Amino acid sequence: MKNCLFILLLLSCSNAFSQPSIYSDLVKIGNRKNVEDFILPGWSILTSTRGDLNKDGLPDVTLVLQSDNQHLAKNRILIILFKNTDSTYHFIGKTSNGYILTKNNSSSFDPFQSVRINKGVLELSFKKVDSLRIVDCIYKFRWNKSLFPLIGAELNYQNRDSMYVHYSYNFLTLYRNMRHGKVNGTWTEIDEAFYPDYPAKNLFWILPPFTWEIEDDVYL
Repeated sequence: MKNCLFILLLLSCSNAFSQPSIYSDLVKIGNRKNVEDFILPGWSILTSTRGDLNKDGLPDVTLVLQSDNQHLAKNRILIILFKNTDSTYHFIGKTSNGYILTKNNSSSFDPFQSVRINKGVLELSFKKVDSLRIVDCIYKFRWNKSLFPLIGAELNYQNRDSMYVHYSYNFLTLYRNMRHGKVNGTWTEIDEAFYPDYPAKNLFWILPPFTWEIEDDVYL
């Protein structure tokens, strides 16, 4: 029994230290002409998008990669590649392990919905469905010198009885807009100052979607 526990401990440690190696392996790649050169062995592109993220007029690339090992509990990462003036790309950073939610093998539903670049803002969409409601969330990140701070978020709760609550957060102005009512019916809107008590969030270090309690019983 002790030997089994020791082996499990070694496996846990191996998994814990495997993620930093992904980052260091990507850094070592350096500048490359082809985006495909940044796909590490054992990984493939799930989806991608292009657009100018650092305001230099060049189309940067965002890749969502998925491990070929489907037994990994956290088998997706997002990486950012900036385009250089010589048409090569260089690696900027990646999401923390587990941020890009993984599809449950027992379900056809995928919680990760999409990634896009909208006017220089990187937007990531996720969905959560349970027996009581459907939850949609859009995270908005914008490049700022060396990081992608979270500048805004849209969160929508829709109950099975067609009642909904929509939250719109602006972390630059510290204002939150909330609307609640009935789908295709009357609704009430509240716009108020919002002072969240939390450290600044950024794309490379952020909790997985729907696990950050930003307000009482409101999870972003």
